[in-house]
This record gives sequence, C-alpha cells and structure tokens, in this order.
Amino acid sequence: MSKKLSIIVFAFTALLMSANFVSCSKDSTPPPPTDPCAGKSITVSTATTIANCSNNGSITVIASGSTGFTFKLNAGGSYQASNVFSNLAAGAYTIFVKDGAGCEKTSPVTVSSSTPITVNGTSTPATNCVNNGTITVTATGGTSFTYKLGLAGTYQVSNVFTNLAAGSYTVFAKENAGCEISTTVTVNANNSIVVTANSSAATNCQANGSVTINASGSTGFTYKLNAGGIYQVSNVFNNLAAGNYTAFAKDAAGCENSVLVTVSSNNTITVTATTVSASKCSNNGTITVNASGSSGFTYKLEAGGVYQASSLFIGLAAGNYTMFAKDAFGCEKSVAVTVSINNTAGPLFTNVKNLLAARCVSCHSGPSPAGGHNWTIDCEIVNFSDRINQRAVVIGDMPQGGPPLTAAEKAIITNWITAGAKFTN
Repeated sequence: MSKKLSIIVFAFTALLMSANFVSCSKDSTPPPPTDPCAGKSITVSTATTIANCSNNGSITVIASGSTGFTFKLNAGGSYQASNVFSNLAAGAYTIFVKDGAGCEKTSPVTVSSSTPITVNGTSTPATNCVNNGTITVTATGGTSFTYKLGLAGTYQVSNVFTNLAAGSYTVFAKENAGCEISTTVTVNANNSIVVTANSSAATNCQANGSVTINASGSTGFTYKLNAGGIYQVSNVFNNLAAGNYTAFAKDAAGCENSVLVTVSSNNTITVTATTVSASKCSNNGTITVNASGSSGFTYKLEAGGVYQASSLFIGLAAGNYTMFAKDAFGCEKSVAVTVSINNTAGPLFTNVKNLLAARCVSCHSGPSPAGGHNWTIDCEIVNFSDRINQRAVVIGDMPQGGPPLTAAEKAIITNWITAGAKFTN
C-alpha cells in the first residue's frame, strides 16, 4: 500500500469513528407537537332578531377563518352543528365557535327587546242598575292590537265593550307578535234614583203614625219599609209606631235606593196634680192626679210604684214626689209635685200643749224627762197622743204628785183626740 493511500484510509477511518461518536451522544426527547390553532384567524359575527314578551328572539352566528365549525350559547351550553339559536328572551349572551381542529372563539351578543306595550282603560258608568256601562281600551307600544274582556273572553278587533253591569273588569290587549298585557277597569254604578220620605207622628204611644215615600230619577217604582219588608205599589205605610225606619224605592229595572225617616212620638197627655199639705208631725198630706189628652188612665206614685185606678194618694209626708199617669195604650207622662208642711198649730192642739205645760212640765221636760217624754216638744205630744189620753183621761193618774185633772181639763184632751189628735187640729 502506498503512503498516500494509507493516509486516505486513515482519514476515512477517523471520519467514521467521529461520526459514530456524535450519533451516540445526541438527546432522545421528541420535539413538541405543532399548535393546530397557531396562525389561524377565526372571526365571528352575529345577526339577531328582537325578542318580544313571548321570548322569540334569535341569534344567527357567522364564522370564518377555518372549517368544520360547531356552535354553542353561553359557557354552560352544548355545541351544536346549527348556527341558529331561537326562542330567546331579551338579554346578553356569549357565543362560542369551535372549528374542526378544536380551535375556539367567543363573541358577546345582545338580544334586544321590543318596545314595551302599555294598556289602560276608561269607562262610562252603568246607570240605575241597568247593564249599560262601557269600557274603552287603549294600548300602545305595539301594532295590530286585538282586545278581550276577562280571562275567558275572546279577542276582538274593537277596543270598546258595551252593555256592562257595574263592577270591576280585567281587560287584555294583544299585539300581532303575540305579546299580551292587561289592566283592571271599574265600571261605576250611577244610581240617579232619589228617595225622600215624610211622616206623621204616632200619638200617645199608639201605632198610628204613617210614612209616605217619594222617588224620582227613574220609572216604575215600587216601595217598601225597612230591609226585610216587601215591595208594594202604594207609597204610603200606615199604623206605624214611633221610631226610625228605612224607606226604599225600586224602579222597573230593579235598581233601588233608600232614605232614613223618623216617625216621631206625639204625646198629648197632660198631667197636673193638686195637694193637701201635711201637718207638722203627721204624714197626712194628699195628692190628687189629674190627666187629660187620652183615655183609660191609671196612676202611680214615683217610678217604682204600682199603677192604680184611683188618682188619690193619701198619708203622705211633706216632700217632693213624681206622679205618673198612663193611658189605655200604655203611654205615660209624669209631673213633679211637692207636698208642703203646715206649721200652723190648731186651737185644740194649742189648748192641750198649754194644759201639759201647766200641769206636767215639771216632770216631762229637760234632758231627762219622766218616761222619756218631753211635753214641751210639739211632735212628742202628737206622736204620743194615745199615751196622754190613756194616763190623763182614761186612767186619770196624771199628773203624778199633783191634783188630778178636772173634768174641764180632761175635756181639753178629749176634744183634741176626737178631732184627730193632729198638730193642726
């Protein structure tokens, strides 16, 4: 082998050995995968329709910049092949778009709402209980409205409802998009019936009063007295006791109105009284009651007394009394009466008092009189007249310790006792 060839073989061998050395020392970690979304420019746009109160808004998604797109609404939604989302309420949403490689893009979108619709109603009253009220409905914020009365009603083109009774109603308005709104309207009652009444009094507690009812503002009236009464053609009610009544009038359509009326009591009874004074120390006053203005009278003394046929009341002490008279119908009236006291001593009593003063005063006077009787006191003499007569006249042992009374002196006592033994005798 030539020297030149040897050098070439050596150099080739060294090159091979160098190459093997490098191969054995290289890193074995695989390179990172290529990002499939790198460099992509996905764009998302949307088109929306307005949502009315039926939640019928929609979103249509348009995506570009890749292929194999799917779509979802909001983070919690599910991807779908369709790019259209329907039956949406007005509000804010987030659209997600994903291509076939899994590259995702989001975009916010808002579904706007239609102009809010409003409704109101006006009414005319139902007069005299006839079903002639009306309601007119006005709606705004939409187009092509129809209207109905009450939940069970039927929609109609006209916004006017007629022949309505007084009361509260719910009216509905619905636009062409199906959006519905309601409000409450009241039809008032216009009762133009006017009722008046006049009365005549019931006299002396009898049921002989009357009420006459007058009505205007409608026709075909009938009349009754009080809520539980029965309607009648006549407007006059007789044989009424005094008291308060409610007078009703009802027209041909059944509409009624009422007014309060009073039947007064006309007590024509007059009561007076004459008296006889009670003498000092005696309950011997009298009252005679006189009554007029009715018939069949009975009489009594004081509110707690008992009625009697006699108008004379005797044996009364001096003082104030209330005397009552009641007629055959139970109507009563009273008068205040005073029985005065007669303080004028009669001559017979004066003779007896002078006799006792002359013959008995030594024993029957002062703070501790004999037998407890002081004959210097007028009413002691009157109240114990029997004792005086018994001791001085019948038994004859008075006065004690002195000469007995003479026949003339006894006659003074006897005359007074015979006359009634009163202070005024």
